[in-house]
Amino acid sequence: MEADILKPKKAYKTPKLLTVNSKQETSLNKAQQANQNAAIFLSQFIGASFGPKGLSKLRFSEHGDIFVLQDCKTILEKADLKHPVATMMRDLAKSLHAKWGDGSAAGVLLACSLIDKGFGLTEKGIHPSKIVEGYSIARDESLLFLEKIKVNSSGDEIRKLILTFFSSKL
Repeated sequence: MEADILKPKKAYKTPKLLTVNSKQETSLNKAQQANQNAAIFLSQFIGASFGPKGLSKLRFSEHGDIFVLQDCKTILEKADLKHPVATMMRDLAKSLHAKWGDGSAAGVLLACSLIDKGFGLTEKGIHPSKIVEGYSIARDESLLFLEKIKVNSSGDEIRKLILTFFSSKL
């Protein structure tokens, strides 16, 4: 069962709009809207290639070469996106891939979702420092929960787990 946080949204979401003097205004400035929209776009872009039913991306180079891409790190590198949010997500994917070899798509989707939800909270009047504080508390609680549920495994169980992991990479 996939967590809702990892599922891409169906369509682009725009911030809530307020009608003032027949003009549409939002509590987010243009830069904040652009960052939120970039996070939503990236979650949809990467989310389409996530999981066992994920789709591959075709990339055509300026030299006419064709690349078939499926892993998040490579997709973000080859997409050559210039937006600051895209750059942060590309760096996140690279660091996750370098450290763990996997999980870059899940990490990017989680980060994009946190960015999107954070902007939604700012629209409700919550100060960004309080949002960051809440995210920090959630991180700490998550780590405590994981520490509580971890199980010690024998060498044979670990071997089976590693074989299962690598069989999905072939």
